[in-house]
Amino acid sequence: MEIFNIGPWELILVLLLALVIFGPEGMVKFARDAAVFIRKVVRSSFWQELISTSEEIREIPKQLVKEAELEENLREINQLKNPIIYPTENLTDEGEAGRYLNS
Repeated sequence: MEIFNIGPWELILVLLLALVIFGPEGMVKFARDAAVFIRKVVRSSFWQELISTSEEIREIPKQLVKEAELEENLREINQLKNPIIYPTENLTDEGEAGRYLNS
């Protein structure tokens, strides 16, 4: 399992390096400070604006499809495509198939 493209072995290596560099007490203080910083960033108005903007950007293609009435056209195309993909469903045996092929 990878999170942010970091595998379990890489995560263990980073934690071991942090333990060696900061020591046990320093690592706890560093983790606490990092958590406080992340909490401040996530609760900031800038972060909230960034999240809402990214949601709006994700909605743009859906809005364009609705405005161009492409949803209805896509449904019609899919309905027309099905008889073309499965034309042999109506054929029951080889004799009937031969009749259709010879005509």
